[in-house]
Amino acid sequence: MTARTRKPTMFDVARESQVSQATVSLVLNGVAGVRVSEATRQRIIETAERLDYKRSSRVRADWRDGASIGLVIDDLMASPFAVNFMEGAREAAWEEECVVEVISTRNNQPMEQAAIQSMLQRPVAGIIYATLFTREVTAPVVPPDIPLVLLNCYDPRGEQDSILPDDRGAAKALVGAMVNAGHRRIAHLAGETFLDGGRDRLLGYREALEAGGITVDPELVLHQGSAISDAYASTCALLDSADPPTAIFCFNDRMALAAYEAARDRDVSVPRDLSIAGFDNDPLVTAFFPNLMTAVLPHEAMARQAVRRILERRRGKPAAARREVLDCQILRRRSVARPKAPTK
Repeated sequence: MTARTRKPTMFDVARESQVSQATVSLVLNGVAGVRVSEATRQRIIETAERLDYKRSSRVRADWRDGASIGLVIDDLMASPFAVNFMEGAREAAWEEECVVEVISTRNNQPMEQAAIQSMLQRPVAGIIYATLFTREVTAPVVPPDIPLVLLNCYDPRGEQDSILPDDRGAAKALVGAMVNAGHRRIAHLAGETFLDGGRDRLLGYREALEAGGITVDPELVLHQGSAISDAYASTCALLDSADPPTAIFCFNDRMALAAYEAARDRDVSVPRDLSIAGFDNDPLVTAFFPNLMTAVLPHEAMARQAVRRILERRRGKPAAARREVLDCQILRRRSVARPKAPTK
């Protein structure tokens, strides 16, 4: 029996042509307005012919008018997680042999609409409109035949497809792990309530306590802001109180870092004397505190799903606009342990 010959891929064409896969995709999909020299274009085409590379018929049928997806995001610098949106969208798009064009608008509405109009001047399969922090938005205006998906944001009337993270469920799971470990006095260093994430994580905290038969103590919920200095001061105040908590759930990992520092300065050991959980799996924090229990926002999975939703719409799948909420992975690490002694 002879071995099955592997079909050439776009990567093979890119390697032989000494260009990127993105350039190969743009040339072979005939995307207009691309700055590629005629010599490079011819080299790619000749290499594809020599290798007998053929794009799938499914892709050719689906992308009659282009193979690019626009990703408009409000900010790229305010958080390290923006790159996860881009990577998730890029990977999902590559599976369909199309590319993603990213434009950051810094939350400037006139710039947002100008960016979208610029994208619409070229063949585009659809638009992903993303925000770095989960929030309500006014959806941008696009032609009815161009699929639009809201990523990490939503329109209040539910008229657009949207992909969101389950902050509430993840917070409930994190605090629930503390309850199951035997903690009864669990504090929450809350985020700003004008943020959807702040409100949802507070709700999850409350629900976990109520599910464990624990009355929410308002004195254990601190709303002093998500700055590291505020989190440090809040933790100090909790630890200095007459009846300090045995566990603290923090709005994010950077606040958890501050809680660690406050505990250390008061000779309180984590997790022997105090359990701490964060949120985000922030690479900066977990590099120094790899044992921090936290939740992973599904940014890559959300972006991949946004691309899939665009493809569904492009292929004419009839469906009403829907909001999809993706689970956050819980990383059960050693910063949460049983309390040292029975508590009230």
